[in-house]
Amino acid sequence: MSQVILKITEVQFFFCDCFKLYFFIMAHVYENNELVDMILIYGECHQNAAAAASRVYSECFPLRVHPRPAAFVRLIQRARDTGELRENRGRHAGSGRPPQMLEVEEEIINLIEDDPTTSTREIAR
Repeated sequence: MSQVILKITEVQFFFCDCFKLYFFIMAHVYENNELVDMILIYGECHQNAAAAASRVYSECFPLRVHPRPAAFVRLIQRARDTGELRENRGRHAGSGRPPQMLEVEEEIINLIEDDPTTSTREIAR
């Protein structure tokens, strides 16, 4: 089972001073098989027609989320630049936490358990 990461964008609408309405828009994160299908269809469209690739993709896979033409361009560029299909989400994305970070976190937890009144500035030293 693959890990799905959702990117959430918060949009605020103000109707009056006392009422705010929030909408959360989640960007679709494509599975590996969807990304490969996008690359194959882009190739079938002679690698120069992202709009055509988007149309052909939506015809071939009507039940999937249909990518915009820019998604094809970004995917191909990312594959060429990094050799990766998926976006790198952060410095240690997908690699788990480095062992040094785990040791530091455990040290911090121990310091707080020993004396909960310890300041964060002192812990940072």
